[in-house]
Amino acid sequence: MKEKLQYKRKISKGTIFIFAILIILALALLYFIFFHETNISGNVVKNSYSLNGTPISASLSIPNITLKGIFNEIDIKLKRNPGLYIIFGDQKIELDNLNENQIMLSNFDGKIYLQKEGVSNIEGGVEKIFVNGVPITPKSKRSGSISFSKDLVCEHFLTKERVLIKELDYQTTGEVVLNNGRFEISLRNENIRIKNLVTKLNIEENRFKVEGEFESIGFGGDSEISVDD
Repeated sequence: MKEKLQYKRKISKGTIFIFAILIILALALLYFIFFHETNISGNVVKNSYSLNGTPISASLSIPNITLKGIFNEIDIKLKRNPGLYIIFGDQKIELDNLNENQIMLSNFDGKIYLQKEGVSNIEGGVEKIFVNGVPITPKSKRSGSISFSKDLVCEHFLTKERVLIKELDYQTTGEVVLNNGRFEISLRNENIRIKNLVTKLNIEENRFKVEGEFESIGFGGDSEISVDD
């Protein structure tokens, strides 16, 4: 009788353990579905590159996205942000003494990080930078590493090159125009899903400005629409 009771206790503890694991997995799944924001990535393509896709023009909330590649030119106009400076190799370039700063990066090879608030940072190497028209080159190498001390507050952030974003899937508010005005869609905290989007990276006043082409698009909210060229 004693052996049977001990066996029942062991089975009971094992069952509780398995049940606890299942609860943890269920909570993790719920967190991923409702709170996790996927970090999407994109790569630079030549401006002559074409998908032969559907034209798109849009003004959207900024997605969480990382873009990487070699950008011949990036134009940045920054608002005043106390404590902001550029780390360029072993140089520290202060930017908080003017209300606005115009920056141009020449031959930047690295990553651009976007968050819903805007451009959070850039990291990589650059041959030359221009700060308010003044050229600055690395002291010791042909190209120097560059980053910013804190998140950027941009009036605009524009890349000369276009980027290919294989899949963009996030909740946004904004306006979308497809096929040169054939379709116009207004979004308010609704999901947008775009496959193979080709556009320049253009951030203006905390908006993601899209001018390019795509392979397929879908919208989710109260209704579901799909547009394929």
